[in-house]
Amino acid sequence: MKRLSIILSTTIISCSYVYANNSHEYISATSLDSGLSAVHRVHQLSLTNSTQGPFWPPSEFMDQHGDFVLVGNILARSPDGQILPRWGAAIISKNTVPPLDINGVEDFTNEFSAAYRVVRELDLSGPDKDIELFSVSFGPSRGNFGGGARIPKLGNSTYNLNSGERACPELFPTSAEQADNYTKESFAINRVPIWGFQGDHIQYAADSGLVEDPFDATGPDCGEGCSGENIVDSRDTSAYTLEQHLAADGELRVKLLDWNSQANAYTAARFTFKFTQLLPNRIYSIWAIRSNAMLPTPQTRRPDPLGLPNIIVTNKRGKAKISFIVENPFPLPESDLSLNRIQGIAVGLNSSMQTWGACADRLGPGVTIHGVFNSMFWGTSLENAHTISPVISH
Repeated sequence: MKRLSIILSTTIISCSYVYANNSHEYISATSLDSGLSAVHRVHQLSLTNSTQGPFWPPSEFMDQHGDFVLVGNILARSPDGQILPRWGAAIISKNTVPPLDINGVEDFTNEFSAAYRVVRELDLSGPDKDIELFSVSFGPSRGNFGGGARIPKLGNSTYNLNSGERACPELFPTSAEQADNYTKESFAINRVPIWGFQGDHIQYAADSGLVEDPFDATGPDCGEGCSGENIVDSRDTSAYTLEQHLAADGELRVKLLDWNSQANAYTAARFTFKFTQLLPNRIYSIWAIRSNAMLPTPQTRRPDPLGLPNIIVTNKRGKAKISFIVENPFPLPESDLSLNRIQGIAVGLNSSMQTWGACADRLGPGVTIHGVFNSMFWGTSLENAHTISPVISH
């Protein structure tokens, strides 16, 4: 498992300290060695293995009991009483108490006002590496709770642990019935439902998410369809373990491009990724984490595709390469009024074999997309990279 000395979640606003490795001493973030190239035009780094996207929900994976499997930043109370992220690996209780308002309703305006309830720390060198990973449960999209659409599913936990707004309002919900009723169970990662899959004899109702008989099988006397369906599709349903997840390797090379002599600055950058030890023949997607994704709720904005299309399909050995050219990825603060500077990169596994254009998921974090790498550029040479708009105003 690789990680930079600095790794912070997509929704963090500012934090002077992080937990490093397995020590129990807070270390100043500015003192850590980034390990990146000193060449200002070219920057290379190893992407950080994680199971985490935003801080809430605590992870984008569950275990078989519905608790969160977290390798990443654990929100914990520091010796002086502050709640700060520390790097670690733990099972986080689905019944963690999130930030609440004075009426006891979920309120994620200050995401650092509640600590995770740690069930136990994980030993990644022992049997804990064999934990099978599951998707998070979901729904409904609205109800008598605060925050975003409910994660975990209503009835599976005491509180809603999802801080985010709707993952993709253009896609979901499409009706009041869907908003009030649609739920999704937790599934083993290699058994997350695939839309239109013919081979398991079930389908899911569009408005409720409940299991239905497709009545789509063909044969003698079936007319419009017999119970079940024709078995024409197949998939790998073997367990996806924490060890497999953390074995993934991702390398990123960022090269600044298109020098503008008038402005004395670059105007673009090429992001080149090389991946190994991912799942074979699977879909992954790459996302830009911009400054506006780190604002407090409700000002926060969703991560966006680093480029379009932003997907990679691994080969039979779990390898993939891809490159994107991005215009003006690193504007200076004084010119970045929309907070569009890219602060980090996230890579997700699309467990449903489905992508949603420029939306990370139809429902929410961990439902059918799951963080594999989550790397921020703070404390690295990319923190000081500078580009300008290719269009120079006079």
